[in-house]
Amino acid sequence: VLDTDLPSELKKYGNALGAAISQPVPSGYENEITLVNRAYETDDSSYLAKLPQNLARYKESRRLASQIPVPKNLVEAHLAYLNSLSSIIDGIHGMILLDSDPIAAAKMMLSYDQGLKTLDPALRIVSSYLKSRGIEFSSLESGYVFLK
Repeated sequence: VLDTDLPSELKKYGNALGAAISQPVPSGYENEITLVNRAYETDDSSYLAKLPQNLARYKESRRLASQIPVPKNLVEAHLAYLNSLSSIIDGIHGMILLDSDPIAAAKMMLSYDQGLKTLDPALRIVSSYLKSRGIEFSSLESGYVFLK
């Protein structure tokens, strides 16, 4: 936890979190809900085999975000973001289990929905705070995601 609110530190934080959020999309990447829907609609569980790629991407984002020094005024929002990612990760684990253990999968997938519901509000708090402190990012900086 950073015990400072200096603009330079807030900008570093915004760029670091922006980089964690904006991980490059791997070739062939498809949204996990799209994959699950296709598996269900076509009765073809091979679509579920693509989910580990999604899982790895969320895990990497969480890993990177968990290593960022966080300004004290953003600790609560940052933790909410990390918890949201953890819920989404649990949900994707459940999606992977759909074919082999649908009951466990259904329970785990509930956390995915909860993670999605809490993800955006957490990031909006970060964005609002950075804007309120006058932190600006160029379109070439990772923190630019907070200005959109």
